[in-house]
Amino acid sequence: MSKRLRSSEVCADCSGPDPSWASVNRGTFICDECCSVHRSLGRHISQVRHLKHTPWPPTLLQMVETLYNNGANSIWEHSLLDPASIMSGRRKANPQDKVHPNKAEFIRAKYQMLAFVHRLPCRDDDSVTAKDLSKQGGHHELAERLVEIQYELTDRLAFYLCGRKPDHKNGQHFIIPQMADSSLDLSELAKAAKKKLQSLSNHLFEELAMDVYDEVDRRETDAVWLATQNHSALVTETTVVPFLPVNPEYSSTRNQGRQKLARFNAHEFATLVIDILSDAKRRQQGSSLSGSKENVELILRTINNQHSIESQDNDQPDYDSVASDEDTDLETTASKANRQKSLDSDLSDGPVTVQEFMEVKNALVASEAKIQQLMKVNNNLSDELRIMQKKLLGKDAN
Repeated sequence: MSKRLRSSEVCADCSGPDPSWASVNRGTFICDECCSVHRSLGRHISQVRHLKHTPWPPTLLQMVETLYNNGANSIWEHSLLDPASIMSGRRKANPQDKVHPNKAEFIRAKYQMLAFVHRLPCRDDDSVTAKDLSKQGGHHELAERLVEIQYELTDRLAFYLCGRKPDHKNGQHFIIPQMADSSLDLSELAKAAKKKLQSLSNHLFEELAMDVYDEVDRRETDAVWLATQNHSALVTETTVVPFLPVNPEYSSTRNQGRQKLARFNAHEFATLVIDILSDAKRRQQGSSLSGSKENVELILRTINNQHSIESQDNDQPDYDSVASDEDTDLETTASKANRQKSLDSDLSDGPVTVQEFMEVKNALVASEAKIQQLMKVNNNLSDELRIMQKKLLGKDAN
């Protein structure tokens, strides 16, 4: 659905040629290396989409292209355009800079810290909505688009599961997909989780739905990222995003819960998405449901692993520590040490718990992925070696 990139387009962050990604909420086009930094910042900072391999609503892609072509990047780099900024020593990243620390520090300052933005004074909001104004002005297509935006979250969740979106023009605002093996979802664990989901206040339900939306985006972007990158060149340089990055505006508990979503397998995550869609429709229609108020933490804890929580000591935390930007590089070493400690405790503390089994399983999956990546690198090196050997043999023959 995306349009062919024009040769005049360059990365908004380093001015590299032929950017293949877009930051939707920033109105910019970015290259692969800068995209890896954007992803590590989280969707609350930058929402990235591939220009060719991600499905785009035509109007959304047109909006991003219009913003880009009309200088949206100058909003984020306003002070850098001032000649005085050259005297201050501040400069934009360039294609030859290393991803870490050069490009990463510049991108973080540009989008997360808003270090180069011109600060405008606040203005009072009007009492009339944008949809009302568009109707009054005869912009009916815009009014319809504003209605669609109201259901952006549920539309995205439905499209993730079944590849279809509701027909809002004809009054269809929700699609609730059905699991092919729905009989498996009738366990007591699933029923308890769904009941707790329905018992949430509207505010807590909105927060959970937003977190699941972000996790859907992370999983979809991961799939596109793995399919489009040369993995032999990504072994050490770019950033891997195994779970949602920390949002400093959220509480520690919410950040931990968001990261736990990455541990859901496909079936568990699909079940959670369907339950959210069903309850969103119920709440939209105003249907009431009696029940005690529960915390989002309980939902994530129950769906993820109820038996694991019950086996923990009272003085142990319910969640893993949240990884910050500073200790991301130490995560691999720390996780290995924790797994070794867990395995050592298994030899003396009796049977292996479900939590310990999942840690070992996740470690094996990560190791297998690393092995596959190294095998690709080895194959590429072998191909290059054979090419060099053929060239040498050709010279000797002459």
